[in-house]
Formats: sequence, C-alpha cells, structure tokens
Amino acid sequence: MKNKSRLLVILGCDATTFGNHDFNFGPQGTAAAIGAAVDAGQVPAILATKDFSAPAQTVARLQQLGGQGRIRKYLVN
Repeated sequence: MKNKSRLLVILGCDATTFGNHDFNFGPQGTAAAIGAAVDAGQVPAILATKDFSAPAQTVARLQQLGGQGRIRKYLVN
C-alpha cells in the first residue's frame, strides 16, 4: 500500500480504494501499510463504503484510520 500510495500521488490521483490483494496480509497488515504510507506523508484519500465491523481486535486499526479521516466513505472534490 505504501508504494501504491506513492505511485498514485505521483500520478496525481485524488483517491483510491482497496483492491483484491490489499488484504492478503489481513486487516492488520493493510492497516500497517496505510499507517506507513501516512507516516511517509503520501496518501491519496482512501475510499471504502464498507464498514469494518469484524471482531474489534481484528479491525481496530482500520477503524482508527477511519476515525482519523484516512479511510472515508466519500470524497467531494
């Protein structure tokens, strides 16, 4: 996700969403990758209409990123 985010920023993309391989390492791996991209300062808006409502410990970091506005349900640009 970190390299994907960097590439999307270089290409001038305003937003992205999850692809079929973004969860290969589970929700925790996806959240860690997003967190690394956020720390690098290169993240377009990540859009996801799905609520992360699996067991709390499994998706807690994704929910936290949603609460921070890093994962959004929509983007008006």
